[in-house]
Amino acid sequence: MTFSFDQLLGLLKRPAKPQTRPARRLHARRFDGAGTGHRARDWLPQGPMNSELAAQKVRLDGRAKNLVYNVGYAAAGVQAWVTGAVGTGVMPRSQARRQEAGTLHRLWHSWGREADADGLCNVYGLQALALRQMIISGEAILLRLLLNGRLRYRLLDPAFLPMDLSRLSRNGNNIIQGVEFNAAGERVAYHLHKSHPAEGLGLPIDTTRVQAEDVIHCFRPLEAGQVRGLSWLTPVMAKLRQVEELEDAELMRKKIQALFAGFLTTPDYEDRDNVDEGDGSEEEELGIVDYMEPGTLYKLATGEEISFPNVPADGAQGTLALHIIRAIAAGLGVPAHLLHRDLSQANYSSLRADLVDFRRLVEEFQWNCLVPQLLQPLWRNFVMHHAMSGALPAADSERLVEDVEWRFPRWPWVDPLKDLQAEVLAIQHGLKSRAQVVAELGFDVEDQDMEITRDREREERLGLGFGSPALKMSQAAEGAADEEPSASAAPADNDKAS
Repeated sequence: MTFSFDQLLGLLKRPAKPQTRPARRLHARRFDGAGTGHRARDWLPQGPMNSELAAQKVRLDGRAKNLVYNVGYAAAGVQAWVTGAVGTGVMPRSQARRQEAGTLHRLWHSWGREADADGLCNVYGLQALALRQMIISGEAILLRLLLNGRLRYRLLDPAFLPMDLSRLSRNGNNIIQGVEFNAAGERVAYHLHKSHPAEGLGLPIDTTRVQAEDVIHCFRPLEAGQVRGLSWLTPVMAKLRQVEELEDAELMRKKIQALFAGFLTTPDYEDRDNVDEGDGSEEEELGIVDYMEPGTLYKLATGEEISFPNVPADGAQGTLALHIIRAIAAGLGVPAHLLHRDLSQANYSSLRADLVDFRRLVEEFQWNCLVPQLLQPLWRNFVMHHAMSGALPAADSERLVEDVEWRFPRWPWVDPLKDLQAEVLAIQHGLKSRAQVVAELGFDVEDQDMEITRDREREERLGLGFGSPALKMSQAAEGAADEEPSASAAPADNDKAS
């Protein structure tokens, strides 16, 4: 089949057929999360963190406090994090020379008892209180003070740092949500209220500029460029309120079901004169029963009836509540049994798996947030203050600041015997050092060795029979080895003599 030139030219000029609907669908967007259908009608995209916090942080903080103080699951979730991450306190262990380390530890112990400017707790209680505030309000603010020449810290409510203070300062720096940044984007100052702006005590609430080195500002960063902290309860606030309302409704249903009362119908309305008149309210004068108690007998007039709604029987409320509590636990990053305290369905394997995963989350937060933002600044300011006062050598202050390790409280074992046996095997096969295992228990290996040595010397001096079988066998083997050369030397001497 051949075509002339004019026919071919006509084919090229012929307009293309319009694309059919299936062809156009090939170019449609395929990300379901970016859809705009009826199911995503109320799904609003999240804006920048700083913009969202500027508009909603005050309300979020207030609701988070309300939930923690009124809903047991919220309080349990916060306490689980505080206990897991800080517990009885995170202790610094200097890695400097032994004499220097001993001096530092004594100074820290002495200073730590009075570290709180309000005198309510020691330095370890201050750590726990700061973390608690970081979880509830999203951030913790500690102000460094010198009271009578002594280093102290005061924990401030985040409301002291105004969210609505964002402007250009007189020196050309940017002030964003109360925090002042220089041209390089470094935090150089904090503009703090002189008193709490919401207490209404008549004190001045204007702001004062405080140098950044006098403020420890801790929060868990979630986005690049984030200035202020977001409450950890934000993802689960709605569910916390829903589970509280669900349990209240279930409790009310149970109370209604328990209202078992009797009713007595009299032949004549005048017999109501024998009924207690109560407080003489209009309802009682008309004979209206508007309040009932279990086990009560009520008199009704002739022709009066009382009807009750059919209260639904037990449904799946308990299962639904448990599902919501598990979702809350997932949002907070804690095992569910730490919220509802119900171990009836738990076993060794499930508990261990939950706690191991929670421990990994806690350790990630400890080393990536708690140590650099709270613990290391506390230690630096402590060392520098005592170096300036002459208690420590000023020339070695930077080295003393860097040579420190942090000892977190040990994690409790689910099965102490199995876990301890695993640690012993790891040491015996070279998978772990003894110092590493002791550090994971929250102790210092050198201090422990000195204590063990003193214990053994005291036991030997007093003739006590304590100690492990392995230790006794080792000591017996050493004694036998010491006796062998003398026993073998006697025949040699006899042979030489002969």
